Amino acid sequence: MQPPGSVIEPAAPGAVRPTPARLAALERHRPRVAAALVFAVALFFRLGVILRKGGIHGIMGYDCGVYFAGADALLHGRLPYRDFTMVHPPGITLALTPFAALTKVMTDWHAFEVATLAFCLIGATDAVLVSLVCRRLGIATRGAVVAGLFYAVWYGSIGAEFQVKLEPLGNLLFLCGLLALLRDERRSTRWSAFLAGAVVGLPVAVKIWWIVPVLLVIGWHGMRRGSVRAGGEVLLGAAASVTAVCLPFFVADPSGMWRSVITGQLGRPRTKPITKRLADLSTIPDLMRHLTTSELQLIATAVVVGLATLLALGWRGSRRARFLSVVSVVQLGVLLLSPSWFGYYCDYLAVGLAVTVGAAVVAVRRPSLVSSPARLITVGLLAITALVTVAGTTAPTTYDGAAKLTRVVSGDRCVMSNNQTVLLRLDALSRGLADGCPNWIDVSGRDMGPDSPAALKSAHSNWTLALLRYLRSGDAAVMWPNDYYPGVRAGLRQDGVLAQIGPNVIYRHGSHP
Repeated sequence: MQPPGSVIEPAAPGAVRPTPARLAALERHRPRVAAALVFAVALFFRLGVILRKGGIHGIMGYDCGVYFAGADALLHGRLPYRDFTMVHPPGITLALTPFAALTKVMTDWHAFEVATLAFCLIGATDAVLVSLVCRRLGIATRGAVVAGLFYAVWYGSIGAEFQVKLEPLGNLLFLCGLLALLRDERRSTRWSAFLAGAVVGLPVAVKIWWIVPVLLVIGWHGMRRGSVRAGGEVLLGAAASVTAVCLPFFVADPSGMWRSVITGQLGRPRTKPITKRLADLSTIPDLMRHLTTSELQLIATAVVVGLATLLALGWRGSRRARFLSVVSVVQLGVLLLSPSWFGYYCDYLAVGLAVTVGAAVVAVRRPSLVSSPARLITVGLLAITALVTVAGTTAPTTYDGAAKLTRVVSGDRCVMSNNQTVLLRLDALSRGLADGCPNWIDVSGRDMGPDSPAALKSAHSNWTLALLRYLRSGDAAVMWPNDYYPGVRAGLRQDGVLAQIGPNVIYRHGSHP
């Protein structure tokens, strides 16, 4: 019955009020639509970086070639640590073996391109899994979507996930482990804790830095379950999976693996001050080069204030997600204290930071989020990421004359290089491995082990001579033009030049007259 004086408005012509069943169906499909949006945005930006400058056929960097070449070497019977240098655990080597196997049916470079696109898909999947973790932690849909979009658009993530890197693979395994632990928390079975631990421990087999967040998460899970036994089962599962991945390689060369993965990593020279590392989290140094020290300090201070605000909002927004805020703070400490630093290391923080962003959105309890700090931060990050993508400061570099230079070396058995990505581009990697050619795989990594300054000094040699001998051990040699070995390049030029297109040179040696 209507109140006195009320007027019943007639329904608009053709207007149909949704039925309860239709509303329920829309509610069921909303998470899928949100997941599709997050995935599409994440993939768009990762592919957007690749398609700048050199495009899919451009040189993507140094490390990605090392990881792929290590997997290809493994398929040819060479073990990391025993037969070639690899300064990380073998997880990335094993993960890339299916892509390296494609070199049997296509060129080296095409197989590498497939691997690159697969890692873009891994990064986009990570963004979706971030949203799913938020939902499992009880964060409202709006917070979960913003968390996924943050992961999708933050350049700290994109900078590592448009190419073959350790970080997107580590994040994927960590997210899967978190979901497995949250499932065990809701509905535990006899083996669920052990199996969840086996998954969450796998990132340690990709990069040793993951041991810190993995142990923190295992401790958190034990407290959530209120059971020392449950925590022990998770820890046992994590130890079992890491052992299963690493033990065969450790048995083959215990001292070599320990020297490469542990002492070599910890003994790296320290690069980049803390202020520069904090500033990199803001993405500003990617847009504005040649910043002064005072400008970097100002940016670093703003980053610290912004992170503190974000953590405070996230702490208030979701009690169950607080442990990931703690994990993020500890991971930041690992990054700031680690010897080496590259901007794409920021992806190590991306999971915990994104979940904290989602929790911070929930902390803003106003009906409209249009003017909320969380919404503004997300929109701002999206705009900055778009600018960086368009600017193309981090993008594949064109390799001039690749087709012609590939033909020049096509008849050579052993083509040597200090950069495995160049060998892939010239379709010379698999051929050389199959023919038994020497290959250090990680040439730069040699200076942390077999070719450390101390080892070379005791052998009455130096790095320039060691590298020159290696490059001269084949039929032809090629160097990435951006590398800083003028003495090596001058020595190779004395042997003569087979071909040169722009800055790219094939040096004569071995069987060439």
